[in-house]
Amino acid sequence: MTVHVNEQQEQELVAIATATGRRTDDLVREAIDDLLAYHREFCERVQEGLRELNEGRGVPHETVRQRFAEYLD
Repeated sequence: MTVHVNEQQEQELVAIATATGRRTDDLVREAIDDLLAYHREFCERVQEGLRELNEGRGVPHETVRQRFAEYLD
């Protein structure tokens, strides 16, 4: 797989690599790993929320609005 980055992104990657003594390839792989882990976690949490709703453990929308309003006051 080839990943194309714009000039600004490349300059920033090179600066980080230079500052940390790492290779840009390693930084990109780490960023991809972080993105994939975030996506997996997000999907798991959505599925968990859907299971809770299906089990009747949801909170009504109005209750959430009220709690936020109280929190912000």
